[in-house]
Amino acid sequence: MSTVIWNYSYNLPGSFKMSVIVKAQQADDDFNLYIFDPNGHEIAQDDSPDANAYCVFTTTSSGSYQLKLERVKGSGGFSLKIAAGYLPPPTPPQPKPSPFGSIPSIYRRRPSLPQSTQPRPAPTKPTPYQPPTPPSQPVVKTKGGLTAVEMEEMLNAHNQWRQRYGVPPLRWSSKLAEFAQEWANELADRGFELQHRPSHQRPYGENLAASNGRYLTPTQVVDMWGNEVKDYDYATNTCRRVCGHYTQVVWRKTTEFGCGVVRIGNEEVWVCNYNPPGNYVGQKPY
Repeated sequence: MSTVIWNYSYNLPGSFKMSVIVKAQQADDDFNLYIFDPNGHEIAQDDSPDANAYCVFTTTSSGSYQLKLERVKGSGGFSLKIAAGYLPPPTPPQPKPSPFGSIPSIYRRRPSLPQSTQPRPAPTKPTPYQPPTPPSQPVVKTKGGLTAVEMEEMLNAHNQWRQRYGVPPLRWSSKLAEFAQEWANELADRGFELQHRPSHQRPYGENLAASNGRYLTPTQVVDMWGNEVKDYDYATNTCRRVCGHYTQVVWRKTTEFGCGVVRIGNEEVWVCNYNPPGNYVGQKPY
């Protein structure tokens, strides 16, 4: 029997290729993945009996695309990666090694070989070790965070969304930017997994975004979060799908924030942290 363990909504433009990768931690797990367009029609799925789940799809129109993950069997963890463009499928997890280790060679049966009458060749001198030649073009790995121009654009993008709802503007916090950059560095080291910092290590609100195949501007990142307003019902203070990124951006009691970014090759990950945090159960954002 399948159990829905993750349900996410992603606002995307039309004619946009996306890859979604779910990598299981254990070989005996089984995850299914389903993608639905803004009209609720299923456009991609992976319900194979494999542990991993993998979908590549092209958006048909602009709107909110739903990603649903089910656990069919097992109890192990998983990592989830959502990125623009085509990504190769994940390699299957390897089964756990036997607790008894490999069989000692003294217990292995070896076939008997005929005795050769030819003289053995003289041993050759081993070739000395040669270290590998470093690549001529090293991988560019940027962990310096946002530039001054990007900080200003990120601040303006947040406050433009807050102004629409009569919410006071935010101010930039260097302390929160350093905090966010630490986690962005960690996510990049993990292969750009899109996972929140554990709650016991995070006293702030947090929004995440990632991209593969192109770099996003700060305005595009914030607009991706803000456009979740289409799934938010203010009267009932509920989300039709996912709108927690939007409500954090416009949370009235939040006064400051800071963001970090890492770009490696054609991949990037964004992290923003907010103080005081938003999205308290039972409270409206404004």
